[in-house]
Amino acid sequence: MPLLITLRRDVDSSPFRRQLERICTVPGGCSLILCSGYIWEPDSGYSVLGDDLLTYINSGVKQNNIITIAGKLQSGGYVNWLQHYRNFVSRLLNAGLQVTAYIAPKRNWHAKNCYTP
Repeated sequence: MPLLITLRRDVDSSPFRRQLERICTVPGGCSLILCSGYIWEPDSGYSVLGDDLLTYINSGVKQNNIITIAGKLQSGGYVNWLQHYRNFVSRLLNAGLQVTAYIAPKRNWHAKNCYTP
């Protein structure tokens, strides 16, 4: 099975975003599961749903459920991660999407962590 690793090398280019856009619009796709330790969706400024990502999600999975899972939601420094996650889910809902939002147990989930119930 091929493996593609997509890393951001500069602020203006996100290969990961391009791959996510492709996944969102796969013909015959059903539900979309979006998982991240951190979700950056402030009240204003840069938005993870910007750059037409919300358009791709809306066109590819509008009739199906989107499941979101976020984990690292402790407030730290100047960032309120829980509010960012709430903004993210709210913007998906306001776009007319069906969303099931989860918060990881102990709010300590990250792609680099392993959680055992």
